[in-house]
Formats: sequence, structure tokens, C-alpha cells
Amino acid sequence: MSPWLRTVRAWLLWCAAGLVSAACTVPPTPPPTAPPTVPPTAPPIAIPEDVKQLSDLVAYYSRVAALPPDDKRREYAAASQTFSRDPSSYNRIRVALLALMPGTPFQDDVRAMSLLEPYSRSGPSSDKLRQLGAILHGQLSETTKARGRAEQLQEQLEALRAVERAIIERGQPAPPAKQ
Repeated sequence: MSPWLRTVRAWLLWCAAGLVSAACTVPPTPPPTAPPTVPPTAPPIAIPEDVKQLSDLVAYYSRVAALPPDDKRREYAAASQTFSRDPSSYNRIRVALLALMPGTPFQDDVRAMSLLEPYSRSGPSSDKLRQLGAILHGQLSETTKARGRAEQLQEQLEALRAVERAIIERGQPAPPAKQ
């Protein structure tokens, strides 16, 4: 056999071996993908009615707070009418919340206090609406007391200023300040 033929034969054998080798190797397979798992559906949780109502009241207050003044007034009138037809705890607190809304022409701390009064007298309760009513009544009561005290101090300050003016007008030296 000629050297040239041997070279061609060796070359063909080499190519055949490469092809056989390539055919025998298993290409990497992607890892099997698990079928998408659907999370097991948990049984629905029963939410107590008073918690739903509490959530509704918070959402209602937020929605009304964002309304223009005329719409707020209409909401207040509608809530008041609903309360007069159905004086439930939900409707009572709803009207009280609106009566406490700052910056509105219908803001009425006295009405809110009277609406929330029943909750101040009822002892501890597991009813979330009654708890909210008691919290609102307590906060309003403290705010009213603080406002009254501030007004009293303002009146005392004005009286002291009047005495000081009177002393200055008479030309008498002002009394020494107490330390």
C-alpha cells in the first residue's frame, strides 16, 4: 500500500472514529422540570363580622377624607339619616367618625361625644366596634379636657396682661417676678 493511500485510510479511520465517538456521547439533557405546583388552597378563614365592619369603617373614613367638601357634607347627611333609621353600633361610630373629621363644616365634637358616650360606660368588650368606640371616646374626652385647660390658661394670661397694663398706666413699678 502506498503511503498516500495509508494516509487517506488513516485519515478516514480517524474521521469515522470521531463520528462514532460523537454519536455515542449523550448530549446533556436539561433537568426534568416538575409540573407547576398549585399551592393547596387553604380553607377560607372566617373573619368575624365586627372585624369586617371595623375594616369597612377605616376604608370609608379614608375614602370620605379624600372627597371634596360638598361630597363630604352629603356623606355626613346620608350617614346621619342611616343612623336615625338604624341606630346600630356600626352606624353610630360611622357618624361619630365623620363628626370628628377635621376641617369640615360639620365637625362637631359635642355630637361625637354624645354618640360615643355609650361606649365609655360599657366595660371591657371583645366586640371590636365597641372597643373602637371606647378608644374614640377616650381620645375625644382627653382632647376636650386639654382644650379646656388651654382656654383657661389663655384667659389667665390675658388677665395678667390686663393687670400689667393697668399698673403701667398708673405709673407704678411692676411687682417683681416670682422665681
